[in-house]
Amino acid sequence: MQLASVFQNHGVLQRDLPLPIWGRGDPGECVTVSLAGHEARTEVDTRGHWMLRLPPLPAGGPHELRVEAPSGQAEIADILVGDVWLCSGQSNMEWKLEQCGPEWMADAPDLPQVRMLTVTTPAMSGRAVAVDGRWIACTRESLAEFSAVGGYFGREIHRALGVPVGLICNAWGGSRVQAWLSREALMRDPAGREEVSFYEALAWRTDHKIRNQTFEEWERSGAPQDPGNLGLDRGWAGAEFDDSDWPGMPVPGNWRNQGHPHSGIFWFRRTLEVPESWLGHDLVLCLGAIDKHDDTWVNGELVGSMSWETPALGTSIGSIPCRAASLAPTGRW
Repeated sequence: MQLASVFQNHGVLQRDLPLPIWGRGDPGECVTVSLAGHEARTEVDTRGHWMLRLPPLPAGGPHELRVEAPSGQAEIADILVGDVWLCSGQSNMEWKLEQCGPEWMADAPDLPQVRMLTVTTPAMSGRAVAVDGRWIACTRESLAEFSAVGGYFGREIHRALGVPVGLICNAWGGSRVQAWLSREALMRDPAGREEVSFYEALAWRTDHKIRNQTFEEWERSGAPQDPGNLGLDRGWAGAEFDDSDWPGMPVPGNWRNQGHPHSGIFWFRRTLEVPESWLGHDLVLCLGAIDKHDDTWVNGELVGSMSWETPALGTSIGSIPCRAASLAPTGRW
């Protein structure tokens, strides 16, 4: 007999609603579940699955969840009952609090009635029936490793309502909504059926191609190779470089709408004539919204950059990178 992997020590169950409990066992055997003075029984179906529902409970705890069957038993301790929230999305939800900077960690508290579960993100071609991750109480250290948005939200909800809070972060940066839908749901829509057809054909070809390859071997043979930053050696950052044969593009804008369908790295150049009175003064260059990474040169001098791997040389206001630089004597940017 096995409980579903989401039921663990230190977990949180939803208050004021019937409580579903489920797992696996031997077909036909009887499973008994008890929690907070309530008990229920069910029979394992022919596929080895079982589910039952316990009566609603008010906020509180800690409780012990006990499951018994001829094939085994399980005891889960320190269970709270409160409000459970799913924190899902892309990189904005996945982003950890510790990645926001030390100032955001300054008031990170220990809140023993706030519990957090981060679901790992393995790539799977079919439906998932289990999650990998563990429930942990909110401390300064554990909060640093959790979703910044989810953790902040959970703390505010706990302060406002005064009940235990469970936070389940199931987020994956850059994922498409289709990956979060079942095959059955996608097949009910014409566009969804096209997605399924394309994906399954791609998965079949990829599986046969890489079955005997390591990921590194597949990456070398099937993924675009990074040639490195060739633009610097070619003088693209310099003020005197002749860019007259470069194609133009309106910015801000999405390069995929300009005939460039793939992700990648682009160089942009712009020449500005500035008043002579600005010479010798510190200026701030605001570049507008940039997706994730950039390096910025003024007259061949690197004045700022932002990436996941390196600290920003400039500053950032929201999603707008700002660069500070002193104007060269030429008066030209």
